[in-house]
Amino acid sequence: MSRGRKLAGSGGVRISIGRVRTVPESVNHALYPVPGPLKFRLLLALLDKTEYRSVIVFTRTKEGADGIVARLKQGGHSAAVLHGDRSQGQRKAALEGFKDGYYEILVATDIAARGLDLSDVTHVINYDIPMTPDDYVHRVGRTGRAEAKGDAFTLYTPRETGAVQGIERFIRAEIPKRRLEGFDYNAAPPRPEPEEGGV
Repeated sequence: MSRGRKLAGSGGVRISIGRVRTVPESVNHALYPVPGPLKFRLLLALLDKTEYRSVIVFTRTKEGADGIVARLKQGGHSAAVLHGDRSQGQRKAALEGFKDGYYEILVATDIAARGLDLSDVTHVINYDIPMTPDDYVHRVGRTGRAEAKGDAFTLYTPRETGAVQGIERFIRAEIPKRRLEGFDYNAAPPRPEPEEGGV
């Protein structure tokens, strides 16, 4: 099931880089700066305003992945979680459900960034900045495969600006920054939330 409206300005930029740092040319990249306490709200708004078939949301921690998938389910999204603390059966069920379209969203740590056969991912959202620029390349490489077009959105807080610059140096390209139209970047959060980890 596709969602809502096509995200205005989601085109980002297509990045073609060297052999070691290659991501598919069909991937559009965009950065979304956001205050830490509003990060989950922005994730929901992006999902609401983006037309997608399947999305991988990457987090840094297992706890963050669990927290995000629980809140997505509370909001009516069909989502599954994938990380190293899940049993083999749980991981298999999550992957098969995602591939079959039963789950539209897979929330995962970097366990899903490499080596998995996921050929029809329309969007990657980096909820947390990856630990290394190389991890960024592997994450966004989950979309735009087999010459299909894909989008890679990265949410980041002011204190993560240096990490973003490191990614741009690594891929030798500047990623465009976007603001989501209609999103209240000055809203007060309903309760305190951590900047990273996603709960």
